[in-house]
Amino acid sequence: MERRLTAFVLPALLVTAVLVMFQPDAAPAERPGPSGVPGATDPMVEIGQEPQRPQVQSGEEAPNEEVLFEHVFGQPGEVGSLHVVFDRRGGSVRSVRLLDEPSTPAARRKGAWSVDESYQLVKPVQKDVVSLSMAEVRQSGATRLGLDIERHRWEVRELEGDAVEFTLHDPATGLSLQRTYRHEPGRRDLRLSLSLVADAERPTEGKALELPAGSQCRVWLYGLSLINPSAGQILGNPAYAIGQVLHQVTGEPLIEVQRPDGKRNPSRLPRVAKSDRDYIIDFAGSTNRFFGAFLHPADEAAQEALWKVEMEKWPKQEPLPGHALESVPVANYLIDLKVPDAGGRTDLDFRLYIGPKSAGVFGEQPEYARYEAAVDVDLTPPCFCTIPGTQTMGSLLLWGLRNLYSLVGSWGVAIMLLTLIVRGSLVPLNFRMQKSMRAYGAKMTRLKPELDAIKARNESDPKKMQQEMVAFQRENKLFPPIGGCLPLLVTIPVFLGLFTALRIAYELRCQPFIGWIQDLSQPDQLFEIGLSWLPHFNLLPILMVVLWLILQSGTPLPNDPQQRQMMKIMRFMPVMFGIMLYNYAAGLMVYMVTSSLFGIIEQRVTKKILGPPPAVGGAAMPTF
Repeated sequence: MERRLTAFVLPALLVTAVLVMFQPDAAPAERPGPSGVPGATDPMVEIGQEPQRPQVQSGEEAPNEEVLFEHVFGQPGEVGSLHVVFDRRGGSVRSVRLLDEPSTPAARRKGAWSVDESYQLVKPVQKDVVSLSMAEVRQSGATRLGLDIERHRWEVRELEGDAVEFTLHDPATGLSLQRTYRHEPGRRDLRLSLSLVADAERPTEGKALELPAGSQCRVWLYGLSLINPSAGQILGNPAYAIGQVLHQVTGEPLIEVQRPDGKRNPSRLPRVAKSDRDYIIDFAGSTNRFFGAFLHPADEAAQEALWKVEMEKWPKQEPLPGHALESVPVANYLIDLKVPDAGGRTDLDFRLYIGPKSAGVFGEQPEYARYEAAVDVDLTPPCFCTIPGTQTMGSLLLWGLRNLYSLVGSWGVAIMLLTLIVRGSLVPLNFRMQKSMRAYGAKMTRLKPELDAIKARNESDPKKMQQEMVAFQRENKLFPPIGGCLPLLVTIPVFLGLFTALRIAYELRCQPFIGWIQDLSQPDQLFEIGLSWLPHFNLLPILMVVLWLILQSGTPLPNDPQQRQMMKIMRFMPVMFGIMLYNYAAGLMVYMVTSSLFGIIEQRVTKKILGPPPAVGGAAMPTF
């Protein structure tokens, strides 16, 4: 039984573990509401009108210095500093660069980089489509400001305290719509204030009659469209939009995620909505592989005014054949603005986080803790099933990596140390397993003539042969050692946890290791080949395959003909793994190479102490 489990089940588990990583993200099932009926009292249900993101139509003026406005929040190089290009048309955002993040490893090595060398997180993902634009809700029965807020040029001015204010005034109603972006030193977010200001003497006729004090006006605030470069899409598109609501009494979170390659019906996009007043919207936003842009209410008034969030797949078009899907789903916010009394104002304060997606970074401010839900989503393997313990293991490994890095100052060395710690902790278990397997093999060798005699005597009666074999095994206590495959089963969650962790670990971005390895979050790229299907030669995956083959050569083939043939086939598995992981992050390859070197040394030491392993069947793949 143990031989069958080792020879067939374990390889099947390994193949399945790899193949599931390549499955497209499945559409989440429709979540039932608290009553058990889909959408009954669920705070994430469809209400209202689909948002229509404004676009600059063809033939309109192209962006130029007259309509664009640049501002630097913070000081270049300081934590949270941003370079933002605004568009006066609609008071929107065309570009955001993170001045504390280099765009390339070469820029990081310089120690100080220019604006152009800073990482660009936001730009129009489709021609003339901008971010943080606004639009009024166009539906019957709704009170409307009557302003062309999508097209008109807003007045802009810089305020004291590192702030920018956009204003659009309507003399017909005596109302002004304002947006203020304010930066605070040391923070990675902007304080975004939406205000509706009434003139001291409002008109008493015409459009003003339709907007009396106390009436509610509903507007869309469209989210940031993040860049999602192909280089950041390793084994799938990591981008998604996320929204989280909390039960006001229990604090229980509900999370909705929209991925760009999900299989949802476009007319049934996920949404977060306050259809049930027992729930509040905690935050919503978009992410790519390493960064996120999240908005959350900063006060009770904003919490009450944020009515719902709708996630739309953006851009709308499908990718060209042979091109990676670079769309990033966007979260759009539906907000209620109360018309104030004459001379008064309505102010809503939000926090707009723009920065790395990392549990370590989210620990910098108490308000950022809510964003760790996005890290939990990242640590869920991108497949149709979840191996138990993978997410927990991924979180634990990232925590361990950060602590090791704080000791050694190198992420590559930290990965190697983590590998040695994981493999070293399994040495006693491996040694005990090898000792038991050798004892079992010696006993099998001694009793093999009698087993062969039973087979020959009952060759024409398989049922009787099986009965005698079972009786013989019981009489001689010929049972495989329990836990013979346990080390491999234990390391599968470790491998999957590290796989998902290194796939999204912001800490590895643009971090060098040794020699040619300048970015642990990308393939090692020893030299350029230039082919469309093979742009670079990556050495680490080749080295990983060679070490695995060496490790396999130390394990003898089983004596049983069927198992022997199966093991011969399974010896091609390292090559298949090498092909699948050829373009994976160098950080994972460092782990795999270090683990294989440790395995070879462990195998040689065990062989010297206990002697050669028995040829009675065993796993064809090395432990990770």
